[in-house]
Amino acid sequence: MPACTNCGALIESQHKFCGSCGRSVAPAPAPAFTPQPPGAADDSTVLPYILSPRRVLVMTVLSYGLYLFYWFYLTWRQHRDHTGGRGFPVWHALTLLLPVYGLFRTHAHIRAFRDLMARAGLPCTLSPGWSVALVMVYSALGWASFQVSGGFQPLTPAESITSATARNVALIDGISILVVAGLLVSIQSNLNRYWASLTGMRAVSPRVAPGEVAFALLGVLFWITTIAGLLASGA
Repeated sequence: MPACTNCGALIESQHKFCGSCGRSVAPAPAPAFTPQPPGAADDSTVLPYILSPRRVLVMTVLSYGLYLFYWFYLTWRQHRDHTGGRGFPVWHALTLLLPVYGLFRTHAHIRAFRDLMARAGLPCTLSPGWSVALVMVYSALGWASFQVSGGFQPLTPAESITSATARNVALIDGISILVVAGLLVSIQSNLNRYWASLTGMRAVSPRVAPGEVAFALLGVLFWITTIAGLLASGA
């Protein structure tokens, strides 16, 4: 119940004059409205989907290129949760190990995000075809590195890896890592643009997950093996 500004007596909300002093009761001014710029987001909902290009690059190099698998898992889970559709992120990422089917899933992965950006009217540089081609290059380089290093045949105590072999393996693996880094940074830049455009939510960077740490530690083991091979061979 409001009070009269003149005498302080309480006034019924439907009365226009104070019953004590007769002073007119002026209606309370409406709160000022501050217009929001077009596309301004409501910060009430936080969306932890933004991965900075630097983070993607560092994790790809640190994990020896294996971050590709975790990235496929993470972004497919984001797509599933965002669209409310069915999806199996773990199995989706593991399909990358399959020679042919993994390429189909790669195409579907990039196409799904390209369609989201197209419906939102956002500029997009995602290319499912080029993404499939780069994944094919990554797979071919991995197979070449495996063959050059001797495959499943372990070295006998009397044998040692030659400096040329160690250099070739390191070179092939380095190119492979660069291919994955370039692919993921390019795609993630588009995804970040889409997540940041959503209204009613604020896109932020997620915390480092245990899965990322596990892939980074596995990658460190590969880096140690590669560097040890170069040092042992005198390359």
